[in-house]
Amino acid sequence: MIAGAAFDLDAGQFSAGEAASILKMKASVLAMQVQRGLSPPTRREGAAGSGRKKKRSRQGKALFSLRDMVKIRCQQILSEMSFSLGESVHVGDGIKLTPKEVAARLSSMEAQDIAETLATKGEWMWAMARSIERGKPFYIYGYTTRREGEWPFDMHVENPGTEKPSEPPCFGCRLPHIYVPVGEIFIAVYNDCKKLLGISMESANSKGV
Repeated sequence: MIAGAAFDLDAGQFSAGEAASILKMKASVLAMQVQRGLSPPTRREGAAGSGRKKKRSRQGKALFSLRDMVKIRCQQILSEMSFSLGESVHVGDGIKLTPKEVAARLSSMEAQDIAETLATKGEWMWAMARSIERGKPFYIYGYTTRREGEWPFDMHVENPGTEKPSEPPCFGCRLPHIYVPVGEIFIAVYNDCKKLLGISMESANSKGV
């Protein structure tokens, strides 16, 4: 076991096709997000050396980590909720509807900001993985809201067996906010990664992963 987890959560070991399969999205969509810098992989493998070949394939094969995929999954969920700055923008004294392509971009940026914070906040993923391997996953959730141009993210970790949040957001319930089921998102991605790697609790223990 690696720090109590079945595999290295930060290692880039999943291809774009495997990541897309785990995330239940089209590989072409993930490739487009990578190309645009919205979902960068942990590392790239097999980058070309020099010359014309380098010009064609200098970036190499994209390899994703579990942390990458949890971030992308959170971004997916928030984007599917049409979570964005708004549907309209002020122009002088009137209101002009935001073009669809601009609204889509805003939605992606908003979701990306929250997902980035979630994926890089502390080392909760390792603690969550250990709790899953013990058969008693933590209950982890978070709240986020828009405040002064930023997205504060308030995460809570409760004991295994907890069924609903017992803590309010640190910024208070009077502000409009969304609830993010962090633990459930992580569990789904983690278990799918283990399945893809062919890891069970028994095999992880016997191999000393």
